[in-house]
Order: sequence, then structure tokens, then C-alpha cells
Amino acid sequence: MRAWWREGGLRFGERPTPALRAPDDVRVRVMLAGLCRTDVAVAQGRLACVEPCVLGHEVAGVVEAVGSAVTRFRVGERVACLPQVDGKRLGIERDGGFAEAMVVPERALVSVPAELDWRRAAFVEPVAACLAVRRAPLEGVVRVVGEGRIAELTRRVLHASGHADGPGPADVVVETGGRDTSLRAALGEVRDGGLVVLKSRPSRALAFDVADVVVRELRLVGVGWAPFDEAFALLRADLPVEDLLGDVSPLEAFEDLLAVDETTKRFLAPEPARCAA
Repeated sequence: MRAWWREGGLRFGERPTPALRAPDDVRVRVMLAGLCRTDVAVAQGRLACVEPCVLGHEVAGVVEAVGSAVTRFRVGERVACLPQVDGKRLGIERDGGFAEAMVVPERALVSVPAELDWRRAAFVEPVAACLAVRRAPLEGVVRVVGEGRIAELTRRVLHASGHADGPGPADVVVETGGRDTSLRAALGEVRDGGLVVLKSRPSRALAFDVADVVVRELRLVGVGWAPFDEAFALLRADLPVEDLLGDVSPLEAFEDLLAVDETTKRFLAPEPARCAA
């Protein structure tokens, strides 16, 4: 099968189609995989991965084969893959979805609602990551700091949940940039005694003024992902995302997309014609 993987550098070519090795394994024929800055960091060697490793962690596809113990899914069903399996991140610590097929355990899959197209199916991971912000105690003025698609998606998810920004220092600031500058901006926007929610996963350690956090008695909390079922429910309820969904490109085009801006989500498809719906 064709795949992008990291092994002493970024590679593209033929790899063996992954086999079912455990009774609860499921092989997924990848229909669409979203491209995010984590994938770019791994591809460029700025974020280490366990090599060799197939990249990609925002994946939707069709069940192609199931192990003998699989009960929740049948061949032909549409599924989305969780980005982390047994503590190992797809595309970093175990093979991901920038390939024609991938194998994950049954527990790592969620059914895709029939009314959602493939772009929205693959976009469920970013929505789930933004929804996770609701796990933090969000009270009063809630502000999102950051630029690009992720910041805008976070604002829309919070708005759909009834939270709003306002004047002056915020009670809660959600940091979405994953960079030194955006973290410092978040610390500067929050009131004394307020809460900073760390939503994004930086590709390296960040530097910030710990003394400022201590003196101002700020609280910092990290969040991961909300359940995919909750994210799918929000997408089915017409969360406005159409303008955030970008083009679908052939799998081979990944390297050409590394420098593309983050305004819209870009997708890779092993067979683009099959993802038109």
C-alpha cells in the first residue's frame, strides 16, 4: 500500500498492507485524513516519533476486515479513529492514517453518522479537541487566544456551549497556539486568580514566567479530547464549519502541503474521487 512514514527522514512509497494481529483488530480502508500542525512537525523532524512510523492522526474510513472478537463493527461500515490508542498517539508512537489502510483495535473506532460527509467525519478529531475545553471550570468571561483555524473553531464551539468573551481581563483564557508567544499572551489576558486552559499540544517545551503565575495565583489546566460521540453530535447540530474545511488532495501531495497556512483544514485521500460525497 502507499503511505507516508518517518524513518531517518520523511518517506513516501509502498509498505506492506497491515495485517490483523489480535482478535479485536480492525483494518480500516482510509478514505480521508486531516492534516494538522502536529503532522507537519513530525514530518519536518521537529517532533520526535517512534521510527518507522506512518504519519496522520485525524482519520476516517471504511471497515475493511475484522478480527474474530470484533462485535461492534462490520465490513463496510464508516468509522473514525481515535487519535490515541492505549496511551500511544497515532502518527507518533504507532502507525497512523496517511496511508491506504491502517489497523487499530476495535475500541479505537467510533461510528460515523450517515448524514455527515467525509470531510466532517475526518474533522471530528479537531472538534473533539476543542470540546474538551468544556471540561475546565468555565465561568464568567471566556476568551480564546491564538490565530488560525483552531482558535476560530474553539470560539465557535464555546459559543455553541453558551460561553462568551467580554471587555477587560478574562476570567478564563483558552490558549490555542501552542507557542511561547501565544502562551504569554494568554497569561497577559487573564485576570489575577484566573484560569488558563492549555488546549494545544506544542511540538517543543514552552518558556513562560512561572513567578508571574505564582504571584498572581493563576491556575493552568490542560485538556485532551472530548468523546467523539459528543463531537459528532455537535457536527450533526450544524456547528458552522464549512468555511474551515479546505481542499481534498491526493495522498501523494502531502509534502506539497507542508507550507500551507492554517486558515482551513486540508485533507489527504488515497482515492479522492471516492470522497466527493
